[in-house]
Amino acid sequence: MGKSKDLATLAANGLTTLKATNLEVDNIKNSSGIAAATIDSSGRIFKDQKIGFLARGYSGYVDASGASATNMASMRAWTYVTIDYNHGNHWDNTNAVFTCPVAGTYLVSGGYGYKEGVGYLGLHLFKNQTNLARNWSYNSFQHDASNATQVVVCAANDELRLCHHSGYQHPSDANTNDYYAYFTAHLLI
Repeated sequence: MGKSKDLATLAANGLTTLKATNLEVDNIKNSSGIAAATIDSSGRIFKDQKIGFLARGYSGYVDASGASATNMASMRAWTYVTIDYNHGNHWDNTNAVFTCPVAGTYLVSGGYGYKEGVGYLGLHLFKNQTNLARNWSYNSFQHDASNATQVVVCAANDELRLCHHSGYQHPSDANTNDYYAYFTAHLLI
């Protein structure tokens, strides 16, 4: 193994520090043996423990005022027809909320491509009680679209919601088409 001071500092419970120019490994695991990352033969690194979801197709809403009596009193959080994936099961489609399981930086995006009727539609992206994005459509026909995408720093148990204002239009749910609305969030780091 060479000189221990050059390669590693050993503690009573095992190796605690490793100094090396090259490590040749295929898997990185935590001390419990749970895989954290995999390195393929081309050198690409894949996270084994993913956090994120993609929901599509507006199916209705839930009253979001329970989250905050002030900022969300007129907000309707969206539920969806299709959940394409829900890594970690942190998206709750019944209550229309994504709960961040760990602190970190998340990529959050949502939008719609067709309104239920003629009129305004206010698209709102919330983190807890804070409105991060507020996009309004024109008072126009149904062929209108809007989206919001942000990189958001979250604490564990922060909640993310995509909403519309209760006094205005919502995305179309005609024939429960999956492509009229979407919401997604992913842990980046």
